[in-house]
Amino acid sequence: MPPWQLGDIDDPTYVSPQLLSRKLTAWLLSIKPQNVMNAIDLCAIRAEINRRASRDPRISMQNGKSYDQQLRNIGQSLEAQRIIVFELSHQGERFVVKGEPEKESSLLATLRNWQKRRRSEGLNTSLSFTGPDIDELDRQGRANRSQTNRLPDFYRLPNTLRTLGSYLDLKGAQLLEIHKRQLSITILSRNKDGHPEYEERTIASFYNLFVRMHERRGKLQSR
Repeated sequence: MPPWQLGDIDDPTYVSPQLLSRKLTAWLLSIKPQNVMNAIDLCAIRAEINRRASRDPRISMQNGKSYDQQLRNIGQSLEAQRIIVFELSHQGERFVVKGEPEKESSLLATLRNWQKRRRSEGLNTSLSFTGPDIDELDRQGRANRSQTNRLPDFYRLPNTLRTLGSYLDLKGAQLLEIHKRQLSITILSRNKDGHPEYEERTIASFYNLFVRMHERRGKLQSR
């Protein structure tokens, strides 16, 4: 059943906009591309998301938020935990990430990870990043960050996510979800007019934007 065929917000079967977006993503991935592009389907998706979003203030447009800084800081934390493939959702004032750390090959590393999992549930459950969490990550990152003007490694997770954040900031879009895989990425967002947008792209396709944004920051710092 398509995800917009759900009960009304006042019914017991009501599904929150966050869950709706996850259902929407799963449904879009399950159907044929030619059906996704069907105008009637797209109109129905847009109308249902807008209807439910307008009645739930938790996913209203949040002006003044800079996604490039927030996503870079989250990327620093995920990289440190070896979480490379994940799902990230923006839920009100926090970001929630679901993903598993990459497996290390050595027996010692496997034993160490097993012990960590025994002591903490954090690796097997969602990671939540609130505003204060992101501010603290930013302070830690600034202390370790190099001041060189050399072009950083785009494929390091903090730089990749920062570029995605810049892309969303430039569009004036509101982030709903990011599905990060090894070589590709899926972005579910709402544009500045409030209309939903679904994009599936290779990570490499953002490289030119990454270079342009780096050059732009360099010019601003040199003034």
